[in-house]
Amino acid sequence: MKQLLLSLGLLFTSQTIQAQDFYHSLGVGFFGSVVQYAYSDAFENVDGTLVGAMPLATYKASIGFDISRKQTFALTAYPSAGGTFGREERNFGFALPIAAEMYFGDIDDNHFKMALGATYARISYNGDFYYQVASVFGPSAGIGFQTEIRDELVEINLNYVYGLTSSPMIPAGATVTKDVNHGFSIQFLYSLTD
Repeated sequence: MKQLLLSLGLLFTSQTIQAQDFYHSLGVGFFGSVVQYAYSDAFENVDGTLVGAMPLATYKASIGFDISRKQTFALTAYPSAGGTFGREERNFGFALPIAAEMYFGDIDDNHFKMALGATYARISYNGDFYYQVASVFGPSAGIGFQTEIRDELVEINLNYVYGLTSSPMIPAGATVTKDVNHGFSIQFLYSLTD
């Protein structure tokens, strides 16, 4: 029975997914995070917001599976690294998003896409009285659009991350009433696939 189910599954898969190809792009991006927190301890009651953002160089690597002539499913990674550099501070950051993406249109031509995945990022939060480095990790959702400009394919992606990590500003032992971490990114990519 197991062999019959396996054979039917392979037959169905071979009929629906027609090809497998590798696609990659290079570009720049921007990753930001907004943390809202409220806590109380023996010394104070605090309600605050942290904002952090970093420009990043981004590489996109996708394995695409043709579902039909105008639809492609892809597994994609967007490793990114960068930071902010000033006279008194140097902040290194990175983001490692992975996603399952559905392309409406050819993956290597004009298309619209939707994505679900997960993101892990390291980001710096700077303010007048604080400097914190923290991690943002959580599920992500995104949309993207690729079009041709002067015979070159250019892609724009927007992503949101619902952070599951806690605020770096909350001390151990505090009573937490709010700890919400939101991440977001925008990417501009140039296709390297011929």
